[in-house]
Amino acid sequence: MKAFYLKVTALLLFGFINSSLYSQSKNIEVKSLYTDSLSSSYEIIVQDSVRLHYHAEHTEHLFVLEGKARMQIDEELIEISKGEYYTIPKGAKHAVWVLSESPLKVISVQCPQFFGNDRHFIEND
Repeated sequence: MKAFYLKVTALLLFGFINSSLYSQSKNIEVKSLYTDSLSSSYEIIVQDSVRLHYHAEHTEHLFVLEGKARMQIDEELIEISKGEYYTIPKGAKHAVWVLSESPLKVISVQCPQFFGNDRHFIEND
């Protein structure tokens, strides 16, 4: 199944509730914005890359706030940039490599609620 892609021309407004820092490293910073039984929302800042992985039980929706990157979704390679929206179906392998001088900043919404244990990395890719 191909990922759904839609170029968004207007900035979407999100309810930034529960804005606690979820995790941080030199490469990736994840800030929890909101969670309930149906979904979990995060602000994610990527300095360099995100390793190839998939979510067995979650669909992920991405809205690009800043930056430019190359993204792999299954076998497809695409360039993503500010103002674009992507849906990554559950089970789709995906990875990101930042192309811009500045970090990639996205809003990620996982459906249903995400507890962090449905992130399965693909080794040797």
